[in-house]
Amino acid sequence: MKKIAIILSVIMMSITILICPVSANEKDVYRITVDDYVIEFNEGEKVTIPMEYINKQRTTIVGDAGTVTIWGSGGTFYWDIQMNCLVTSFQGVVSIMDITSGLSNGANMIMSFSGSVNIYALSGHTYAGTLDGTAYFMGMAIAKTAFARTTWRA
Repeated sequence: MKKIAIILSVIMMSITILICPVSANEKDVYRITVDDYVIEFNEGEKVTIPMEYINKQRTTIVGDAGTVTIWGSGGTFYWDIQMNCLVTSFQGVVSIMDITSGLSNGANMIMSFSGSVNIYALSGHTYAGTLDGTAYFMGMAIAKTAFARTTWRA
């Protein structure tokens, strides 16, 4: 059973979610790629990714712990977390980087299941945002966010 959990963890960690603009002329159109599966969507549309359970050995177990929905609109990065298990708090970091210049746009500590972060973007620059966090029950880590990187052109 432990080998199956480890294999499933490796498979889940190998799924890369990237969201990037289709072209400079279509800056409101984005593309999400999960392995070989590609979906195009517009600014303001939402993307939902799974949350993963954490067992007592602090290793990830693939499961239906909940979901994180992320989207961007009008210079703001939004998130909404829906849990399928009992948790009392969420702590994480939203990091934004200007890929065009290579400069960081900051890291924001978050302590809520939903919210937003304003992005001060320069027109024509491409940005990347990540949300990395853990849900807790009475101080014990229960689930964490799966890897997701959102990119867009301002």
